[in-house]
Amino acid sequence: MGKPRRRLFRRVLVGVTLLALAIAWPIYRHYRPPQTKPLPAAPSGVVVGVPDRTLRFAAYNIYHNYRGMDGTVGQVQALDPPPDFLLLSEIDREHVTPMADALGMPHRYFPLLRYEGGYPVWPDVALLSRHPLFDGRALGTEDGHVFGLMASTVVDNRKFHFAAVHLWPTFMADPRHVIETANRRNLQLEVIRRRWRELGTPPLVVAGDFNQPAVGENYALMTRDFNDTLALLGETGATFGRKLLQLRIDYVMATPDWEPVAGGVIQGNASDHRPVWVDLRRAPGG
Repeated sequence: MGKPRRRLFRRVLVGVTLLALAIAWPIYRHYRPPQTKPLPAAPSGVVVGVPDRTLRFAAYNIYHNYRGMDGTVGQVQALDPPPDFLLLSEIDREHVTPMADALGMPHRYFPLLRYEGGYPVWPDVALLSRHPLFDGRALGTEDGHVFGLMASTVVDNRKFHFAAVHLWPTFMADPRHVIETANRRNLQLEVIRRRWRELGTPPLVVAGDFNQPAVGENYALMTRDFNDTLALLGETGATFGRKLLQLRIDYVMATPDWEPVAGGVIQGNASDHRPVWVDLRRAPGG
């Protein structure tokens, strides 16, 4: 091929490429998920504290609804009355709105985190609520891994915070893996505690899949500032099970501002985890 033909070929190739990009870019922008609108700031004039009424919190690792969304929704619907707040983990974007609608929870927080290589990155936890949500933010470690979402809410003119978390799992018996993942959970727990202190140590409920049995240094760290509300109620049944492996790794942790009055683990197999729930009220003197 002579030089004039090569130049012509290159020009045609560049022109076709630019034309393809000009066509593809608007299509990509049309279907690309828009940036999530941030939650508003909490209204001024509200009091930081626990409301007078009892509130129901539930947490559930739904295992990406691999066993069907009807089953996981049904597990939550077994609660009567329904939860005021539902903190979900291992949830995918396409399931957030259908689950919230099916459960009658009009307020939700599931923000688009960022784009990587042109692809959207979403959290694998979500906050669903019957009460308005404010002050949303992601909880993540310095390596960029987001493991939780936190927001505030106002009930009866009382403002408090709550968070859904999904801490780093241990899935191999290799001692090096056990130590590494325990250290990762330790860093995540410190992020939660640091964020709580930055907020001025308000009433806080943290619930979800901690991937941490109720033993060891990490559990001691979990209970340093927060109460294991289900343990206070004597409800310490397994929350995760695969065949003979039965573990308690899902929790509803709360600052001492809260007092648990009822709670439990909902039995079922819609996920490899079981939902946990707790009714919380203002602690005496709180």
